[in-house]
Amino acid sequence: MLKKVLAKILLGVWFINLIILVLILFTRLEINPHRIIYLQLIILFTGISFKLGFSKKYKYSKIVGALVLIIFSSLTIYYSVFLDWRGPWKTQTIIYQNKHISNRTIEFQLQGKGSLGYNRRTVDKIKIVPFLHWIKVLNNEEIDSLTWKKVDIYFNEMNLKGG
Repeated sequence: MLKKVLAKILLGVWFINLIILVLILFTRLEINPHRIIYLQLIILFTGISFKLGFSKKYKYSKIVGALVLIIFSSLTIYYSVFLDWRGPWKTQTIIYQNKHISNRTIEFQLQGKGSLGYNRRTVDKIKIVPFLHWIKVLNNEEIDSLTWKKVDIYFNEMNLKGG
């Protein structure tokens, strides 16, 4: 009985994880820090490998499940270390805060491109939970002074000198 309940809970966590990853790919949903995305990918691949490993249909199911887990985990780690050169967007300045919704801000963000400098953007950011945000890229002309209060909080997540 307890085994079935635990299996249903793990399956629910796996499906929620899958839905969040799909939403990140196809909507303006964003996760920061990026380490959480890598953790989600490992959870996703672990679930797939467990499903293959505990399936009675295949003769070598445990070997196949272990290989899938090892391959996808190593690809995730490889991607996170070697291929994602730019890294996540980091907030430099919180420019405006919404007067009506406290978890909604307009922020200036930078993304490191290595020796090529930085990508810059101004975004309307709604914090859903501490690591999950809804992002909309803005032009500075779109800001309504009746809705937004200018705060200019220097956040400096990139740890740049000066300010």
